[in-house]
Amino acid sequence: MYHWRVHEQSTADNPDSKQYAYESGKRALEAHLARHGLRGEVSQTKDHGFYRVRYPVAGHPLVSIIIPNREGREMLERCIDAIRAHTKGWKYEVIVVENNSSSKEILDLYRKLRAEGVRVVRWKAGSGEPAFNFSAINNYGVRLAEGGYLVFMNNDVRVSEGWLEEMLGVCARPDVGAVGAKLIFPDGRIQSAGIVVGIGGIAGSLFTGMDGAFSGYLHKASLMQDLSAVTAALMMVKRSAFEMVGGFDEALAVAFNDVDLCLKLRQAGFLNVYDPFARAVHDESASRGDEYTKENAERYRQEAALMKDRWREYYEKGDPCYNPNFSLDRWDYTLKP
Repeated sequence: MYHWRVHEQSTADNPDSKQYAYESGKRALEAHLARHGLRGEVSQTKDHGFYRVRYPVAGHPLVSIIIPNREGREMLERCIDAIRAHTKGWKYEVIVVENNSSSKEILDLYRKLRAEGVRVVRWKAGSGEPAFNFSAINNYGVRLAEGGYLVFMNNDVRVSEGWLEEMLGVCARPDVGAVGAKLIFPDGRIQSAGIVVGIGGIAGSLFTGMDGAFSGYLHKASLMQDLSAVTAALMMVKRSAFEMVGGFDEALAVAFNDVDLCLKLRQAGFLNVYDPFARAVHDESASRGDEYTKENAERYRQEAALMKDRWREYYEKGDPCYNPNFSLDRWDYTLKP
């Protein structure tokens, strides 16, 4: 135990009293970027002593946005409308990977989208394969994509202003493999602020259900940081890195395929970055239907077993981006009992 003197000129009583200290922190970050040959604009956040770095994008590289879709006309239309509204001035292509839709409404939308320049391609499951395989659908979309940067986006996601520039600036760093956005439920609560391996048994999102206005433990919900994994509901990956590690593993048809991809990227020497300054609304799994069936429970069990076998070190030693003293039963940095 110790005592800390508090007076009106101390930061303990008045955080605004020593602005020079925050300016020194800003200069330290600028010097760090310079030493590593990185361009970036450092600014203070609203939380004293915490900072944001904006990484400029060199040129206008083509970005391929890949959206799996089955039925769900209204969701897909909202998703693409948001991309168009908030992605002006950048080179991108939208590839909708159609998966076994049949309604007149969605087929009419596909015709409309094609006329407007959206690429709609059809994926079909092979004989004996599951009707939905997130990994196979996205890998198929990548094979048809032309961009050097790949965005994997669920059809129930709505991006916000500046999202592409923000994610692209980070992903273009030579040491970065994947970038994940901060995802918010429609009611304003956080859906995902990055992923920790081991939470909930296999892997889980941080700060799920927390008020989106709250920045969390040490402001981690609101700060850019390296994590072991980020969610592919809205993820950007450098194409060269994606191809280097073999893309999504199609043995993981529904669960944990994004975590597995991120761990392969880490294994190859890349960073995975959670970037809260790229935000989107996510309805989460609104288009997949009932997950609580006997068949799906067995599929989940098999995919969980594959993850625990393949990434045994993460489960035995813990996620290197998460302190072992924190609970794996909660996602808010609660200490273990």
